[in-house]
Amino acid sequence: MDRKIRIQEAQVNHKLFSFLYDLLVLCGTTVILYFIILYSVFGLFFNHVSNSNKINEIENTYNLNLEQGLDYSEYEKVLKDFYFVKYPEEIKNQFNDYYSKDYSITHVYNVVVCKLNDEPSFDNYKTDYFSYIQDDSGKFNPDLLAIKVEGSGKVYEKNMSDLFYGSYSRLKDLLETYNEEYRTLVVKDFNQKAISRGVAFGISLVVFYLIIPLTNKNGATLFEKKYKLAHVNAKDGYLVKKHKIILRPFVYYLIPFISLLVWTKNSMIIVLLGYLFINCLLLIFSKNNLDLSERFLYMTTCSVEESLLFENEKDEIAYFNSAEGKKIEDPDYLNKLSGAKEIKLVTSRDEELKK
Repeated sequence: MDRKIRIQEAQVNHKLFSFLYDLLVLCGTTVILYFIILYSVFGLFFNHVSNSNKINEIENTYNLNLEQGLDYSEYEKVLKDFYFVKYPEEIKNQFNDYYSKDYSITHVYNVVVCKLNDEPSFDNYKTDYFSYIQDDSGKFNPDLLAIKVEGSGKVYEKNMSDLFYGSYSRLKDLLETYNEEYRTLVVKDFNQKAISRGVAFGISLVVFYLIIPLTNKNGATLFEKKYKLAHVNAKDGYLVKKHKIILRPFVYYLIPFISLLVWTKNSMIIVLLGYLFINCLLLIFSKNNLDLSERFLYMTTCSVEESLLFENEKDEIAYFNSAEGKKIEDPDYLNKLSGAKEIKLVTSRDEELKK
């Protein structure tokens, strides 16, 4: 029997909703397990809580936990203390080694914090917010602390606040570089959280994308089963083998899993709004409405209720040799159906006659 006849591809909205609901359950379970693992395992046996408290204590000593949106003077005060009192030599040496320069700490501050040009001239000695000072010789001296360009109003205050906060938010990274105790604590905290995220996500993935699909006939996830969906090979229309079911979550979630472990500040936003968003776009707008896993694994999703599903050719032949299967192949049976008042069966020949 022709694959196109016995397989009815699933509705796009069913595929989309099942994907999103499965994703929601996956994320929700991961978050719950993350906190359970973090605080029950690492909290009890590896001093996670005391380690985190120590990190906060050190950060508070340097006043590094200010929220965003404060008056710029709050950030400026902390920055000057960090640059000129706490770690002037370390910051200067790091900057000069990286850029192969020989600048003073004041020069570095003017460039990094005030965003001024490192080689001031009459064309570039100031910005909208800071300006180099002219010395007695008429030259702009980068070794003198830059002065603020006068301004007022909410826009000026906000821009100044954003300018200083940008440098302020990077002080924790600098502290991690210069303070060995803080660096050790941060690395330990990062590893504990990364392992907790990875294990939590892994458990959720195994349950919802391996155990559940592998234990039901059609290889469907929790919500695919609810929407009565099944996965079949794109070429022959037979139910997919177990190896495709196992590979499917890796196609979907390998990149999100890596981002969970690396956990850069914007990694999850990039993944959720990028990688997984692309999957939704493919489902809705692509020509065949195939998602990432269907494209990579050369399969498609069909409606269980509207399709005849077989594991292989042997099962298909056995079915059509049965009494039920012979009804579908029997021309007399089709004639009886077409003659029934409740059902109007339109054949391809009828369509040709209309033309």
